Amino acid sequence: MKKITWTRSNITIIQADREVKLSDIRVLELGHNITTQDYHFSDMRKAWVIHFVFSGNGSALDIPLTAPKGFLLTPDRLQNFDVYITPEAPQWEHYWVMIKGDKVEEYLLNAKFPTTAGVFEIKNPTAIRNLFSRMFLKDYKENINGDFLLDSFLFELFHINYNSHLDVHKKTDSKLQYVESAVAFIKQNYSTNINENDIALEVNLSAKYLYKLFKKYKGVSPIEYLNGYRISRAQALLKETSLSISDIADAVGYNDPSYFIRVFKKYSVVTPSKFRSQYKREKQ
Repeated sequence: MKKITWTRSNITIIQADREVKLSDIRVLELGHNITTQDYHFSDMRKAWVIHFVFSGNGSALDIPLTAPKGFLLTPDRLQNFDVYITPEAPQWEHYWVMIKGDKVEEYLLNAKFPTTAGVFEIKNPTAIRNLFSRMFLKDYKENINGDFLLDSFLFELFHINYNSHLDVHKKTDSKLQYVESAVAFIKQNYSTNINENDIALEVNLSAKYLYKLFKKYKGVSPIEYLNGYRISRAQALLKETSLSISDIADAVGYNDPSYFIRVFKKYSVVTPSKFRSQYKREKQ
């Protein structure tokens, strides 16, 4: 089973065999990009992509970032990021891994990676960068164990990230616990008319400080996280039920169907009706 390794301009890609059947989780692609020019990337991909930025400035999902930072792009929504070249940051370098499978979210959660789209801190950038670098030195064109190597890479990446989080100071863990408690509250109450103040009150923090913690640990504000979670639940209902758009809006916490449609399109690119029709066509 051969790997396809190719280079185009400043981008190098390692792709898995297209005929490989997906299991719980599989690597589809590794990538490496170095550039000294501004550029914008935008695409719809039915896969999870974890990016690691080691030099340069840019933004992901309209969230500003400065290396070293990571960002997660998730399926079923527009995946976009921008590179900004400046005199202070004249070069952008980043690696990425594209993964797919039935249990990706579970694996990411267990490895202490975020499971919602956004920017995140890289706890051990040196180890992760070295891991990627080693992978791009291998000869996949002739390596019959290429798929095994890619899967081994992924679990080593998970291992590095998990251990890096164990080394974080307890004070940081206590701050993160506020965020996780807020996330649990959101997941339990997303279908009701909650707002940022309700979330902050639940964890006994000011809305301003909770906003700061969410931006640090999740890469998004509490309201952005709430909207993202609501839309993910709406997507599931569109796929799994025949409920009307109005009923789905109400089920995920939006009293105004028109507002729900605007928010849904922001996160999913298409309207709820089109999302449902596309899913039905793909399922046939």
